Amino acid sequence: MADARTREDIAADYQAARSKQDYPRMARFQNEEACLVLLTILGHLALDAGSFIHQVAIKGGMHPPTST
Repeated sequence: MADARTREDIAADYQAARSKQDYPRMARFQNEEACLVLLTILGHLALDAGSFIHQVAIKGGMHPPTST
């Protein structure tokens, strides 16, 4: 399994892609950051036994950015 990336890692990669105007990579890093934020929130909710999160099912995924 790959090492977990921090928000700072993702932000640095996003800024590098932005400086090169590499829009598909920028979109990928934005998606990666959104996933990281979502997983962080869900992780905090899961720690609380009384949280609503234990009564719901979550289904979905991320689509790769389309090339332009």
